[in-house]
Amino acid sequence: MIHGRLLIADADASGSITAALERAGCAVTIVNAPKQVLLRLCASRFDVVLIDEQMLSPGRSDLLRQVRENCPRAAVIVLSAQPTVDAAVNAMKQGAFDYFSKQRPCSEIVRIVQKAIFQQQDGSPGPGPASEALGGILTNDERMLKVVAMIKTVADTPATVLLSGPSGTGKSMVARAIHAASDRRDKPFIEVSCGALSDTLLESELFGHTRGAFTGAVADKPGRFVAADGGTIFLDEIASASPHLQVRLLRVLQDRMLEPVGSHKTINVDVRVILASHIDLADEVQAGRFRQDLFYRVNVVNISLPALRERPADIELLASHFLERYCRQMNRHVAFSADALVRLRRYDWPGNVRELDNCVQRAVVLSAGAEIGVADLPAAIASVVPKGCENIGDSLPRGMNLKQALKQIERRIILGAVKQCGDRTKAARMLGIDRVTLYKKLRK
Repeated sequence: MIHGRLLIADADASGSITAALERAGCAVTIVNAPKQVLLRLCASRFDVVLIDEQMLSPGRSDLLRQVRENCPRAAVIVLSAQPTVDAAVNAMKQGAFDYFSKQRPCSEIVRIVQKAIFQQQDGSPGPGPASEALGGILTNDERMLKVVAMIKTVADTPATVLLSGPSGTGKSMVARAIHAASDRRDKPFIEVSCGALSDTLLESELFGHTRGAFTGAVADKPGRFVAADGGTIFLDEIASASPHLQVRLLRVLQDRMLEPVGSHKTINVDVRVILASHIDLADEVQAGRFRQDLFYRVNVVNISLPALRERPADIELLASHFLERYCRQMNRHVAFSADALVRLRRYDWPGNVRELDNCVQRAVVLSAGAEIGVADLPAAIASVVPKGCENIGDSLPRGMNLKQALKQIERRIILGAVKQCGDRTKAARMLGIDRVTLYKKLRK
């Protein structure tokens, strides 16, 4: 049973949804007009607010913001009759806890409301674009919010999903988030790193083998596809699969059937397949290293994850998240110094989120005091300078005094930061100054 107060703002509220929530223990209040939403919020406290997307139509676009301002502790969930990725991203940017289709089963809606109520009653921070959007994915970045929206869209479908993007961007986490949001969540999630095994071992690992199939096969062994039956299998670095394995994978994707190594017995499997590659598979097809027919099978839904350097607004957010985690694990109480944060923001992060995670863990281990300083960061990060500023003094006009030279250097650094971030507010944050100061310095 869940015990919480729920406000449903929907002119066509479904009786079945209301009944399911009340059976689950919710105290449900229903309103059917935007004005009534705010009146109810002023009069009573609610743990969750369910809003029909039609109430957020043009002319009422600030309703979600007003709800968040009047009831900041409430989780706001947007229901849509015709959900779209862009609408989901917009809702989450405005602080929605979740966004999903009205056509979802009542049991699913109850589960999501239950999760929202538990979060609110546990005293967790109110939801917003910087909260864990789904499956532990933390982001303030619009591209990543679109990834989250795509996860929600494809989760309950049987579609094969291909995750692309550089190494370390979180493809495994996204695969787990898709599984956790799907109707297969209570079944196994099996992850296989295709690039970590030889061709023979990978074939045996995926499809299983019979006793005597090869030297060392002393007993029958079910493969990972069989282990994932009813659930999800995640094949990481699929580009490394040999031509022989690609043929076998194609059959599983087409027919959901396989034969263990050394056996002629066909096994049927019911499994959702998610694949990932940091290499562009379309290029691999052109080069003749990846089968075109297999590419068409795996590229049903393609979710591309951006590099960390392309989402600078998330660097400090993720660093703070990792810092909190490792401080809790190691029973430490440390914080980043201002200089350390500047280095983190300016670094290119070629290893992406994985590198940032490792960097923060190392810093927590090595820091001697209550503050993580520049000296606690890896040398490559500690020595970083803003892009375009490495040789900034080489072209200074002769005859300048020190004050004039410093002003010109400062201006070039600011302009470089604005160019790098694409936005003056983000540039000010990266430089550790407020926006007003940045504007004043640019006007001088």
